[in-house]
Amino acid sequence: MTQDPYQIIVCSYTGVHFIQMKLDEKTLTMQLIQDELSYETEQFVNRVIEYEHNKFLAASWDNNKFIFIDHEQEAIVNILSHPMQDKFNIRCWGLAMVADFHPIQNPWIIARDNTGYVVINVKTVKAYQLAISPISANLFGHGDILRATRID
Repeated sequence: MTQDPYQIIVCSYTGVHFIQMKLDEKTLTMQLIQDELSYETEQFVNRVIEYEHNKFLAASWDNNKFIFIDHEQEAIVNILSHPMQDKFNIRCWGLAMVADFHPIQNPWIIARDNTGYVVINVKTVKAYQLAISPISANLFGHGDILRATRID
């Protein structure tokens, strides 16, 4: 499957969707076309991150799951449960790749949710609770991961 160089990846109440952006340089108009291929999770997906070309990690708001999507295979390839499986109302607010992320040598993504921080290994498809730091509400982005940086 060839990728259009300009696309928008949208989280929604039904899953993850791709929208192609086509610019007509003569008329300076833009056309948005929803790709027929989408990944229907039947849950509200509120965060998605591309960690490798055409490979995505999405967070489901409704059921404490992390969803691995391989857009080249056109499939959901794995669904991972949150490490705190006894909780039922976990809400993911942010996903960020660690500094110097590499899918083999440093394959970690940090998730921020209302329980604390979770690290997800995209190579082994495992999640670990890094820290318990509860937040009751995410107003105006409080609790989001803005950037994961390296300290020299």
